[in-house]
Amino acid sequence: GDVTIFHDKGYEFRTKFLTLDLLKGIGSSTTPVNVHGLAGEISSQGLKISRQGTRILFTGKSKAILRGSSRRDL
Repeated sequence: GDVTIFHDKGYEFRTKFLTLDLLKGIGSSTTPVNVHGLAGEISSQGLKISRQGTRILFTGKSKAILRGSSRRDL
């Protein structure tokens, strides 16, 4: 089904399917992903989450629109 994840810093992730292993801190999706938040928007064909969720790699054809902000907002 539809997956929506909200982050404390104001980001919203949307995708159709997401696999998470909370104990290992990893996850992935091979379905289109859309993210929007204060620093901008990202769309991609998938994503990989690693390092307890501190690193997200957007995979496949991706597009990012970043708004002018300080690095603290990213």
